[in-house]
Amino acid sequence: MSIDFYEKVFVFIIKKERGIPMVFKERLKEKRTEANLTQVELAEKAGVTARTIQNYELGSRKPSNMVTIQKIADALNTTTEYLLGS
Repeated sequence: MSIDFYEKVFVFIIKKERGIPMVFKERLKEKRTEANLTQVELAEKAGVTARTIQNYELGSRKPSNMVTIQKIADALNTTTEYLLGS
């Protein structure tokens, strides 16, 4: 793993302690809409369930690990920093 990945993990841990910002749900939906993807399509691309994407967009759940955020960012051709509001 690269140092950049570990830096992202560190930032994620710090943000998790403070709570993932509400901007995550907004930016997730924004990027998904820009990509013309449904929640189901994004879930398939990211390797998560459609319910997971739905819960993230509603703000009823927050990602519990950096790997999931990275998969979603990759599927949306964006960065974890953007999704997390960094």
